[in-house]
Amino acid sequence: MKTSKGTLSGREFYLTNKELTDTMKVFTSKWSTKIKGEDTYNTIYAPIESAIKKAHIQKEEIDYVLFIGGSSKSPYIQEALHNYFEDSEMMVPRDLQTHVSQGAAIHSLLYNGMAKNLIQPITSEPVIVITRDVLPKVILPAGTQIPCNTIIIDDLATSVEGQKVLEMPLCVGNTSKLLFNLKVEAPSPAGFPINTPIELIIKVDANKTMMVQASCMEKTCRTEALSPFSNQELSTKDRIVLKAERQANNEICENGGVASVQTLRELANAYVKAGKEFKAAETCEEMKEHYPQSASYNEIGVHYSNSGNTQKAIEFYRKAIEENPNNAYAYFNLGHSQKNLDKKAYKSNIEKACQIKCNYSIALYELSRIERSEGNETKADELLQKAYDIKLQEWKRNEFQTSDYSWFISMARDLGKNDIAREVEASQPRFDTEDYYNKENLTQTRNNLLTDNN
Repeated sequence: MKTSKGTLSGREFYLTNKELTDTMKVFTSKWSTKIKGEDTYNTIYAPIESAIKKAHIQKEEIDYVLFIGGSSKSPYIQEALHNYFEDSEMMVPRDLQTHVSQGAAIHSLLYNGMAKNLIQPITSEPVIVITRDVLPKVILPAGTQIPCNTIIIDDLATSVEGQKVLEMPLCVGNTSKLLFNLKVEAPSPAGFPINTPIELIIKVDANKTMMVQASCMEKTCRTEALSPFSNQELSTKDRIVLKAERQANNEICENGGVASVQTLRELANAYVKAGKEFKAAETCEEMKEHYPQSASYNEIGVHYSNSGNTQKAIEFYRKAIEENPNNAYAYFNLGHSQKNLDKKAYKSNIEKACQIKCNYSIALYELSRIERSEGNETKADELLQKAYDIKLQEWKRNEFQTSDYSWFISMARDLGKNDIAREVEASQPRFDTEDYYNKENLTQTRNNLLTDNN
């Protein structure tokens, strides 16, 4: 099998009993499992507990557990559910897979042939919009039957005179799980007049896909197709990743298998914000392959390093140095990755980074640590003070990248400047739902607005 990373070949493909058992432990454990801090594998209990929660019952009230589908043949699955539903009877049909096909056929006949839908799903969580009001406004209540009739919300309005942009952040369940930020721009430079009515139109189809449209003074904004009612509870970060992945997949289908460089960059950034550094590395690799100037080997190495894949990181740092022998950042990152593997190479590469870029504060700080470990206290103190002074000025000029904060905090603490360390720590940017909308652009219910004006 030919892949972008070489040819994969093998005479036999199999799992040993131990490997199969270890794999199944991931899915039959009580808690979801993270692999290398990245991909989360849900247990079999996640959809079960979600269904029980939505049905408003206790698991002790369930009389029978019916096994359907090929995976239900697994003795690991059967044993786990037998232990989980202690008071229930297990029902295992002879042909588990045929039942799936028969059920789908019967449902299709009734739904498509007779316009009858035996399955009436409901929304498990409310959809809300963040406004200037004390509490967010519910626009689609929990328990709404799907599909539902068109819902019209007409009691929202602009909140200030001359408002240039209206923002209506849509969330599911609570304000920490952002779905989409609807933005409507004013039709003229004067902005919207205060208390101008806004109309929201919400539609949810049989596939649980939701569309929301906002209109104000004949200016309209629509969401993309949203899927807010998945069994898995998603954070704002997860939803941003899903949105970026959806955009990339759509472009791949439309453009002969390659997404645009802008879409791939947005996807990589979304992975970084969600802490999925390994996927960010793979996305940057794809960018480098299709758009060589859009990503660097050093960047790819950093993402692999952050995901815990040290050997892959070293591979790409070396590629970066081969491409540019004066790349101080690649030398530093290579040396730092070799810290616990090759002490000699570690020191040599850190020194090389300092030679190439004499004001490279992080490299100077790392070199001070090396000198201190070798007993050269005076030289270590000089390097530490120099690194701190450079970083302090960068901080005051507001030139910090995300990774700079932790380095500078460590420098300050090593020098006994704990007040500065606490001040820098407090100034660190933190991810928050509010990062994705401007509170000044929020709307407000018209009743509240009229009360405030009176």
